[in-house]
Amino acid sequence: MLFVHASLLALHPGPDADAVSAWIRINTPVEVLEEDGERVRVRLLDRPPEHPVEGWVAGAFLDTEALTAADARLAREKSGDPDERQAWLERALAIDPTDPWHERLLKREIEQNGGTWVEPAGTELAMCAGGRVEYLGLLTEDRFEDRHVWDGTRRQLLDLSARTWLRVEGDHLVPIQGSPFVTPFATETWNEEGANAYTPGTCDAICEVEKKVILGPCETEGTLYVSRPVEPMPATPVGDDVVVAPVMAAPVGAQSRQLGHFVETMAWDRVRIVWGVEGTFGLNLTVGGVHYADSLQAPQHEAVWFERPGGDRYVAVVPQYFEDRLTGWVVVELGRATMRSTPVTLAGWGC
Repeated sequence: MLFVHASLLALHPGPDADAVSAWIRINTPVEVLEEDGERVRVRLLDRPPEHPVEGWVAGAFLDTEALTAADARLAREKSGDPDERQAWLERALAIDPTDPWHERLLKREIEQNGGTWVEPAGTELAMCAGGRVEYLGLLTEDRFEDRHVWDGTRRQLLDLSARTWLRVEGDHLVPIQGSPFVTPFATETWNEEGANAYTPGTCDAICEVEKKVILGPCETEGTLYVSRPVEPMPATPVGDDVVVAPVMAAPVGAQSRQLGHFVETMAWDRVRIVWGVEGTFGLNLTVGGVHYADSLQAPQHEAVWFERPGGDRYVAVVPQYFEDRLTGWVVVELGRATMRSTPVTLAGWGC
């Protein structure tokens, strides 16, 4: 068993092919099947045997031991070559994107080498549903963009395989190790049959032209996945079946509580969040004399809150159900002067 030591390693369909089948992430374990010059044919070892991924990679980027972020930082310090120093920082960032110094040092290294640091377009969001991670869209500097519908190009799927992903667990982030999302795919949005976390399903009844994007497998239902570090804000239980919106961190002004269907309110400037344990989720915001309001039907203990990179916006991903079937999510954005909700409808069943 060998491990990938590149921040991203191209997987090719043949020993001489330029085309890229997928991107393999750092520390992915592989088995070497054969060699042909500078390239070797490998099989990924973090896949079930019934869903193998094989291809050709540059053998120079494989090693017998997994790499740590500390190893990468040390190798960078020992190197006198500017390009090598930059490459080691890229590896450190790929292994542990939660350390803010990795990105800061990499940005400085790139600029010292005469390059230009390119800020990511935003933060990709995805959620675990039914044992697989469903892609939702992109949280940009301005707003959330619903992109769960496949754009019909292989480029979108290939780009998603190259992303760094982190899993939100309570109040912290867990970087995803290896390449569990090496082969994202598009599948049916309506009457999907025979699908799993690795292959698309089919539709034999009423079908839609649009398809949704699946990244790969997951274990815990309702887990949020992000492509850049965010500040998780777990909800706080304050009593039996009562959950308080996490933006209570710095309330200003009066607070009130109403027992029963509506359970808690808070004030932030003139913002009020109302959590209904098994019913309505209300948002009320008044800024500069302009009133914003929205109401969602959802079990709010399943919502996931976080603070957007840059600290200018609170975001919640709220599950939506029809009877017992998950039908999608609503992405709620709460800023100091705006409130916005964007529905992401993922699936359908029936006539």
